[in-house]
Amino acid sequence: MNSASKINKEINNMNKIIQASKHFKNYLLLLLLSISSNAHANENSEIDFPPEPNFFFGVANAPVQVEDQLDDNWLKFAKAGNISAFSNHENPEKKLEFWTKPEIEINLAKELGVSVFRLGIDWSRLMSFDKNLKKQQINLDVLAHYLDILKMIKSKKMKVMLTLFHHSEPSWTLENGSWSNKKMVDQFVDFAEKILPTLLPQVDYLITFNEAQLYVAQTSIIPLWPSYKTKNNPLGLIDLPFKKGVFTRSLRNISTAHHRVYELAKKIMPEVMIGIAHNVADYEGVNPIGKMMAASSWKKLNFELMDLISDELNFIGLNYYGVEKLRNTSLIFDQNVEYSDSGRGISPAGLYKLVHRFQNRYGYLKIPYIITENGIADEFDKVRPLYLIEHLKVISVLMKEGIPFLGYIHWTLTDNFEWKDGYCPKFGLVSVNRHTMERVKHDSFNLYQEIIATRKISIQRQNEAWSLDQSLKDQQRPSCRDLNCESSLGEYRWETFKGIDWRFQDLKVPLLDTP
Repeated sequence: MNSASKINKEINNMNKIIQASKHFKNYLLLLLLSISSNAHANENSEIDFPPEPNFFFGVANAPVQVEDQLDDNWLKFAKAGNISAFSNHENPEKKLEFWTKPEIEINLAKELGVSVFRLGIDWSRLMSFDKNLKKQQINLDVLAHYLDILKMIKSKKMKVMLTLFHHSEPSWTLENGSWSNKKMVDQFVDFAEKILPTLLPQVDYLITFNEAQLYVAQTSIIPLWPSYKTKNNPLGLIDLPFKKGVFTRSLRNISTAHHRVYELAKKIMPEVMIGIAHNVADYEGVNPIGKMMAASSWKKLNFELMDLISDELNFIGLNYYGVEKLRNTSLIFDQNVEYSDSGRGISPAGLYKLVHRFQNRYGYLKIPYIITENGIADEFDKVRPLYLIEHLKVISVLMKEGIPFLGYIHWTLTDNFEWKDGYCPKFGLVSVNRHTMERVKHDSFNLYQEIIATRKISIQRQNEAWSLDQSLKDQQRPSCRDLNCESSLGEYRWETFKGIDWRFQDLKVPLLDTP
């Protein structure tokens, strides 16, 4: 071997060593983060939370789900027979009577001890459309009543988190193509201009949009909700060089509306905290095509809208319910996952993964997080205590790792009307007798109340919740979702509770990658 060959060989060997050292460095970093996470997750100790005002607890609802006397697109949709679990329940149009008797829910929230009450206002209730003048008209009596509700919350020493758009829009915007139509932006901003000067002085946290990307998907791609579409439109997800699909076009219009309302609200009240409530899920594929679809879902559903609006947010609100498993292009029920009554895969570890990926993508902006929704459909209140504890444990771990959190909001206070699923899934800390409208508190109400009051979760409470969950093993549990993982049911089907240990422990998830 000549000298030149020897030199080249040595250079190649050095390059291999350098590359190996880089891989080892990355591996070591991941290992250290994982060890740090597991050290927190596996400690058999109390879970604690910072005192007010450094961290708050809250509850949330939405106008369509709780307000009576609301003649909107959802009510028409339900009366047309599109929601199986509606007409087979007593007093379905009463919802929770939050319009005529808001004090019932507000007093329950006060008793619970939360410091933030999240609610929305309904665009279609507040506004009408004058076809002659071709513009929206505001109902000042409705505006005054909403103002009274906000003042009632404030009088109970709770802060107000107000949502402007929560899965509902007026008939005149829906008929014109909803958010795919650029005119919708001006109409939404006009709505905001008419109501914010009156309501904003009572608001502490303003949410412009709740789960906007999910709303677009459910109305313009797979029209399972009140929609201007009559057939599935999967091609609407595809963006071409010369034309964006309806999904992306709609999100861009929503982002424009968000920016304009953000600037409007800041002019009226500069100190108000503004964000969105963003639906997120841990998408995982179980086969090669499923993994491709999961990666696409992370980009399309978890990140696309956030990328468009992250420069004008005071907080990132995350609505997290669990893991979604994909085989090929379809959602499936995975035998290795435990499911809630609403068919959501239970996975506190998924929340940990999500927040780290969001922090990796948006952390440079120094924006704090709020869990704006988290809860479980669990009619018999046997899984909810552990679900609540384990997700709060994740937040405690994340805060100890230095990730900023402002608070946690539980979905929801009282069983209510759950969109296409109607009255089948029960998310409430409180149940409701649909005949008498009487409220009955679950044990999880008392647990959450105790956590709020003490700012900690004892080892005993953790063990009790785990034992309660495991008492269901091999028993029959209700599900409101058909076996196709998509269709909503009017009556339960029954499935076996597996007794899987889904607690936040022995964590092995990729932390630094961003799909």
